[in-house]
Order: sequence, then structure tokens, then C-alpha cells
Amino acid sequence: YYLLKEAKVALVPGAAFGSDDYIRISYATSMENIEKGMTRIIKALGKLKTPSKVKYVSLNNTRTKIKQMVPVDSALDVEKRDALVAEAEAQLKYDNYFEWNANINGMVVQLRTNNGHLYDFWVENWYPAQLEADLEPHGIIYAVDGAVGRQPYAFYNSDTKTGILFNTNYYASLRSLALGLVTDVGERLFDLHAVRGMSADYQGAGFVLIGPKGTKKTDIFYNLLQKDDVAMHSNDLLFVRYGGGYAAADNPERKLYMPTNAAGIVDKFAELFDRSKCENVVTNKEKCKNQTCQINDDCILDRGYPYCYEASKASAAMLDPYWFGGMRKHVKRIDIRSVFILKNDPIGQPLVEMDAEDAVQILESGFSSGSVQQGATGNQAFYNPHLLLKSPERIELQKRSFRKLFQSAKCYHLNVGVGAMNDVLDHIIQMLKKEL
Repeated sequence: YYLLKEAKVALVPGAAFGSDDYIRISYATSMENIEKGMTRIIKALGKLKTPSKVKYVSLNNTRTKIKQMVPVDSALDVEKRDALVAEAEAQLKYDNYFEWNANINGMVVQLRTNNGHLYDFWVENWYPAQLEADLEPHGIIYAVDGAVGRQPYAFYNSDTKTGILFNTNYYASLRSLALGLVTDVGERLFDLHAVRGMSADYQGAGFVLIGPKGTKKTDIFYNLLQKDDVAMHSNDLLFVRYGGGYAAADNPERKLYMPTNAAGIVDKFAELFDRSKCENVVTNKEKCKNQTCQINDDCILDRGYPYCYEASKASAAMLDPYWFGGMRKHVKRIDIRSVFILKNDPIGQPLVEMDAEDAVQILESGFSSGSVQQGATGNQAFYNPHLLLKSPERIELQKRSFRKLFQSAKCYHLNVGVGAMNDVLDHIIQMLKKEL
């Protein structure tokens, strides 16, 4: 089949003649055609590559019917909340009901669901909280699958701290709803500040990378993690407490819900994902969404691999961060000393220290990866998709919290559009060394 596709030459398998280690070639044609066909066979065989390793692992992989985040209505009033909860509870039959209390940054969030995959990932993702009849959680999330007549959608009511998720088993939507709920409770009760960014520690100096898509944030972060003195903190969201001139940031997750395309940056991740619970990893070339792979016509699924971690942006693994390098390479809390706001602009200086108010303005506008554009559309406030409430009051609360952060940590505008990757990494390390 390979030679038919690649060399446009038809051959007969030797199995039909009692020897499957051989092929049968017909010579019932001219010598010119025979030589042309043999030349094509030689070229096609020359393109074959030996796999760097053979995977015998049976991957723990769940394919979800929905592979993107569902929209959230966070303007839900109590009356409609009660109606939706009644609808959700009608779907939660006693013989297909899962319930678990998660401790998310000190707050108890209870999941009630009829979907085994969501329950499995929920338990894997968070630290457990007490599961007792007389314990009232800070918030409740209903995740109901199979609701007739409902589109995949999420609802949230802030007054009752209730989330309702309909007809999706894509864990990213449930996780984001939980983080948004905890952000809501934390801002009101504990003066917590939710910061969306990728964070790590360098010899005791914590730092955060914040920025939109197109700023190579993920590439920079995982390249930094390969340095001996850098330890992973969080790959998505951290909760910050301020006091005594410090910004102490906690990672709320027991295991990290991590996009598997990170295996294309750090080779070690692939072998770790092999042993992790995964979601939507591609096992069929026809479902591959990796344009680079398609353009180069160099798919590892054609070379005998049973799955590919880089074939879809919707594939993720639930990774234990301590597997990456033990306690030396992962920390649960950091003291934030530096914040790098990323942009991708072909002109300008590579790294500039920022005034706090300028930084807050940029974060509030959530501008795209290039230079600041007034009135730009499609921007995301504070680059944080987990924020459920975006009223003027809540936006002001976020701005106040970021001002506190910049009293404790220096802020830099990092332009990834000038210089190579190694130059960007060097700029970050040099600034961090100044904080030691």
C-alpha cells in the first residue's frame, strides 16, 4: 500500500505465494517501464524512517464528543438558577451519579455529575476535601450529560455560587467553570487575586509569564523549565495573597491539566503522558489537525506509532508535576518577584521595565500579540478566560489587585518579536538574577 501510494507502483504481496517476507513484481512490460518502476521504489524506500522508539503502551485516552470550550452565561438570576438545577437534578439518576468535594485553594467545590469521565478527571485534578453530609461547600457545579433539547452550554449564578454545565464531557469546560467559581468566592471572601499566567521559580525568585496567543509563551515557559535552576509552579492559573510586601502565589491543582502538544517542546513529556490519563489524543491520521505535519507529509502515525500528542489542540493529559523532576523541579508556592507581559512586535526593544499603571492598562485591555491598538476587538481582559464576572466593579477589583502585585514585583514588557528564542530566555534569566 505504501509503494502504491508513494511510488505509484503496484505490487503483489508475497503471502499469496507462501512467503510474506517478499513481494512479487510483474515483468510483463518494457525494460524502460521496469527501470522506471524500480527507480521509484528505491526513492520511496529511501524516504522511510526508523521510529525513534516503539510504543507498546496502551494509552489511557478518552475521546470527548465536544472538543472545545462551551459558552458561559454568568448573568443567571436565582429564579432561573433554580429551574436549571431542577432540570439538572432530574438527569442525575441514583444508579449513575457521581459526587466529589474538591479542595481548590482552600475552598470546597462539590461536583455532581452523571459523566464518569468528568468525575474521573475531577478527582485526579484537585486535592480532596471532606465529603460529609453536614459539610456545606463554598460552591456546587452540576455537570449533566444527555439532557434532551439542550445545546452544550454552561450557566453560573454568583449569589448561590452555582454552576450548571450541560451536554459536554470535555473536561476543560468543567475545570474553567470551577476556577471561575473559586475566583469569584476568593475575591469576595479572602481578597485572593486570580492571575492567568505560566509561573515558575528561579533560585527562590518567582516569576510569571502573561500574554495572549501568538507570543510564544508556551515555548518560552517549557524551554525555561529545562534549565537546572528553574522549577515549575503553574501552567495556567495561580492565586495570589498580598501582605508584608510579598506576593505569595499558590498553585491550586494537584495534577496539571496540560495540552499534550507540549511534548513537541520537551521530549520527556511524551513518556510522562504515556503513563497519564489523557483526553482526545489522536490515534487516526484522518483526525490530525497539525498543519506542520500535513505540509511536510511526515506523520508519525504512518511510521507505526499508535497515537500522536501533537495532532490536536484539544488533546490534554492529567500530569503529576512531580514526575517532571521530583521536588527539585516543582514548587507549590512562589514569591513573585518578576512579571513578564509578552508581546510579539517586529520592532522595538526586546525588554523594557514598565510603569505599574501602564502595565495595568495593558492587562485590562487584553490587547493582541502585536503592539497596543486602541479599540481592538476580540481582546480578553487580563488574558484570563476563567473570569466569570466582568462588571465594572469586578474589573476595578482586578486592577487594584494587579497594582498590589506591582508593588511587590517588577513588571517587564518582553518583546518576543525581536531576537531568537535563546535571546528571549537570556533576557528573562538576566532579569531574574537581579532579583536574587
